[in-house]
Amino acid sequence: PYFYIPQSYKDYVRFSAATSQGMENLLKKIEEMLFSKNKNVTCKIPYSNSKLISLIQDTSKVINIKYLDDYTLIEASVSEYIYNLIKDYII
Repeated sequence: PYFYIPQSYKDYVRFSAATSQGMENLLKKIEEMLFSKNKNVTCKIPYSNSKLISLIQDTSKVINIKYLDDYTLIEASVSEYIYNLIKDYII
């Protein structure tokens, strides 16, 4: 059984902790809310800045990554904070 949810509530997901019914919808909604303000970028980051590469991998949704001779090419969905850190490397 579901509880009543007023129509004025926009961002809700029906979920049962007992049966896990609605779990996939809940996870999808969480991902949408977490990444909704992110920016998709492609950047070339030199290996000398490996800490930045690790930071992107740890905090962002990496779409594609290629390790080339002189740099790492990363396509990712990043937050505004990360965007400001990597803006010099965006292509």
